[in-house]
Amino acid sequence: MVSESTRRRLSCLQWAIIGSIVVVAVGAILHELYKWSGRHASLQWLGATNESVWEHIKIGVWPHLIVTLLMFSFGVCGFDSAPKRREAARQAELDRIADAAGIERQRSPGRADVKDGKDGKEDERGKEEAQPCSGIPRRTTDASAKDLLFGRAVGLLVLMLFIPVVFYSYTQGGKQGKSILAVDILTFVAAAILSNFILCAFSTLPWRASWWSSALGITIMSSVAALTIAWSYTPPSERGLFFPYSE
Repeated sequence: MVSESTRRRLSCLQWAIIGSIVVVAVGAILHELYKWSGRHASLQWLGATNESVWEHIKIGVWPHLIVTLLMFSFGVCGFDSAPKRREAARQAELDRIADAAGIERQRSPGRADVKDGKDGKEDERGKEEAQPCSGIPRRTTDASAKDLLFGRAVGLLVLMLFIPVVFYSYTQGGKQGKSILAVDILTFVAAAILSNFILCAFSTLPWRASWWSSALGITIMSSVAALTIAWSYTPPSERGLFFPYSE
């Protein structure tokens, strides 16, 4: 039988692979989207407008946030919360059918057994596990099941740092004056993989996520999204990250 921790790791790896593919695929589309639109201003915030380092970061930011929303929607806050919710819903349905047919069966966790003298209220543990994933850890979340929002925010920062670090390393701080397409593509792919697998690494860290880490994760991702939109129209500089090294 597969253990809970193993199932959690497999779920995390599955989402990391899916996330990496989505970031690379959507990023490739966003790289050309602005040109395909005839350089329409309404898409300037979304697609790459030139070949600057910042624009290559930008086309990784949006798909990363899309994957985060998908994970949040599917209840992957503790990696194993979605299967628990499905099992709780299945057991509740079986209990309902048994009650309607007048058949006695062993009650699932979180369901009251009136015949045993309980007061009809759901057990707090079962009730919490049956709740939709809020992105904020519940008391029943295992200590190794880390916070989705904070983990995804850290992954986003890794993506945003990895791309310029590699670029300025092989171009000697931008002095070389010309980027290498193959290296840039591989850098983006590597950044996408790292940013998505960061969440899996959180399952090995000796700490429990809490409300403040969730709030910090939301703040980081919201701030990055806001700055990405703002800098797409009014970049703070024409040098450094915002300088188009090639066209």
